[in-house]
Amino acid sequence: MVLRIVDRPGTGRGLVTEVPFGEGDVVARIHGHEYRTRPSRTTIQAAADRHIDNLRALACLNHSCDPSVHVDVTALTVTAVRDLAAGDELTFFYPSTEWAMAVPFDCACGGEGCLGRIDGAWHVPTAVLARYHLNAHIRELAAARDAAAGPL
Repeated sequence: MVLRIVDRPGTGRGLVTEVPFGEGDVVARIHGHEYRTRPSRTTIQAAADRHIDNLRALACLNHSCDPSVHVDVTALTVTAVRDLAAGDELTFFYPSTEWAMAVPFDCACGGEGCLGRIDGAWHVPTAVLARYHLNAHIRELAAARDAAAGPL
């Protein structure tokens, strides 16, 4: 087994790797999933109107403002964004896939530059989003948002 679900006292479950991975390595592939038109607490947004459901263990991927992996909803892969040691928790930046969260929450990652409230990419400034690996639908929605706002 390469990935293991763990209990995180006070915060629920998480997903850790049992083996090391190098930056850029594919840690997992998304398969056996279904698509939905509405988001839920455990879906991952794949397009403006499409959400991946039935993610199995990958539904335990938690958010971090300093993520260890990137979820690519086109390639259906989870890729290490830095070197990972056995036992490291797999986390991703939820606004990299989510425009508006079904269940917003206060982030407790404690990372430098933590966003605090996580409710999707719709309210995250473009300059902040630029620090992360983003999926195409988030880049497109952010560009449309910025164009609609017009010049300052």
